[in-house]
Amino acid sequence: MKAPETLNQLLKIAAIPLWKGLAYERTAYRNVEEFIELVGDLDLDQVKTTTLDAYRKKLTCAESTVNRKLTNVNTVLKFAVDRDWMVKMPKLPWESEGEGRIRWITEEEEATILALLEAWGELEVRRFVTVLTDTGMRRGELLSLQPSQVDGQWLRLWKTKTKKARSVPLSPRALQALDGGLPFALDASHLRTVWARLRKEMGLVDDEDFVLHTLRHTAATRTLKRTKNIVIVQKLLGHAKIKTTLRYAHLADDELLAAVQ
Repeated sequence: MKAPETLNQLLKIAAIPLWKGLAYERTAYRNVEEFIELVGDLDLDQVKTTTLDAYRKKLTCAESTVNRKLTNVNTVLKFAVDRDWMVKMPKLPWESEGEGRIRWITEEEEATILALLEAWGELEVRRFVTVLTDTGMRRGELLSLQPSQVDGQWLRLWKTKTKKARSVPLSPRALQALDGGLPFALDASHLRTVWARLRKEMGLVDDEDFVLHTLRHTAATRTLKRTKNIVIVQKLLGHAKIKTTLRYAHLADDELLAAVQ
């Protein structure tokens, strides 16, 4: 394999072995493309810590989003360093992330969402939302789901964000929703458009936490409240580390207060 000389050449070589077939393949590729657009198609020996600092200053997104973008850039650069195409790994300007607010949808909000989607004829999105709410899957995992991955009352996910296979149990409602066929006839762009319409219709335009990912939080919080078992939530969401799941632990505060009283 001929060694790449520029960032664009590196991306084209590294993308397939790093992300091919993963649910977030397109997102990762686009994040590195954006990095190259902002800093220029530099020769690899020109990529320094100052390059990453300059890139960070041009990003206006939330800290968590910055870190996700940096993760993809870091992966590609490390790919080059491991093959001696770059002499040294630059330092990345990681952001310190707080726990943030966990937003989930109430049963009333869920009923409104499903009713609006049905009224608008967005039945495919309605099916998608139903499965996300009951399984806590990531958007990309569900968009890429194939019929062969449905195994009775389970979904078998072979390629995940953590690169570890996991099985997701299906509620009767989710199982019924999947009977509509796979893969879903949807893409991320249409989902964003419909969700923006929901936010407006429900008077939640100013609620920055009301996003599609809220459905994953919803599955986690409902599971924790019903089982009181954080490990079950970890397994449901497919978190590699329990520390990631523990951000939901404070949601049991009501039960703790009741116990003390």
